[in-house]
Amino acid sequence: MPRDANLDRGAGLEVRLLSPDRAAAYLGLRSRWAIYRLVASGQLRAVKVAGKIRVDHADLDTFIEALKGQTRERPIQMARQAASGVPQSLSPLTRRAPRVRPVTIPVTAARREA
Repeated sequence: MPRDANLDRGAGLEVRLLSPDRAAAYLGLRSRWAIYRLVASGQLRAVKVAGKIRVDHADLDTFIEALKGQTRERPIQMARQAASGVPQSLSPLTRRAPRVRPVTIPVTAARREA
């Protein structure tokens, strides 16, 4: 039985909130994990209903229109912004002075305390 077979019970009902599987199919994606990544990155809005993630048809349409409106420069700008948080070179290594620890404990000092 498919994951969303129970949604087809209401014949003639238009489903407003879609499961990640259905949202992926609506966008022509192969996996619901793509929807999870879009939601996690903040590119796609979703709601949680009874502990399950659901995506609104209107949000999917808005997402598609936003993608259509992007120019070729937009992905380049996003890549530059993502790379701006990455250091171009490593910071110099600062070494701490090694702690001097005795290898052995004097036996006579331990006997005196006892």
